[in-house]
Parts: sequence; structure tokens; C-alpha cells
Amino acid sequence: NHFEAHIISLKCSQTATTIHSNTMISSNTKSMLTGMLDLIEDQDWNRLEYIVKSEPKTFQFLSKSISNCNELNGMTFLHACVRFDPPVKVLERMIQLYPQALS
Repeated sequence: NHFEAHIISLKCSQTATTIHSNTMISSNTKSMLTGMLDLIEDQDWNRLEYIVKSEPKTFQFLSKSISNCNELNGMTFLHACVRFDPPVKVLERMIQLYPQALS
């Protein structure tokens, strides 16, 4: 639900989560994470697929950022999507770009 997406965003923002470059997750990154989670929750698969396809590096960065958020216990964008029954082509593209989400 919408509340859950915002809780996820808050948990990431409240922790001192670092990514491989040892930099804090910026407010811009948190905003993008929230936007992606909102698209998932709204089941706006066309828009999500467009973003994933047109901005693969951004998607990979965001995927890594959310995966590294200790407060989420290993949850990934893939986990969030599966809860809302997305089209297989969206999942395939996400897996192709960030296969670590399967582990």
C-alpha cells in the first residue's frame, strides 16, 4: 500500500546507509526511490518499464541503493514489484539489469 512505500523510504532515509563509494544516500536518491516505489504501488507498469529501459544506469544505482538499506532486510525493487503482479516483461528487464536482486 501507499503507506508501506513511504515507510520504506523513511527507513532508508533514517539510516546511515552507505553505498559502495561510501557516500550517504542523497535526498535526491531518496526522492527517486520513493518515486519508483510509488510507480510500483500504483501499478504504473508502462511508466516503470520506460524508466527502467531509458535509464538503465539509474535503475541499477537505485536498485543497489535499496538493496543496501539494512533496515529493509534485503528487500529489492524486484520484491516490491512481485507483490503487485507486474507484467513478466517488466520483471525480466529488471532482472537483466540487476540480477543480484534474485539472491
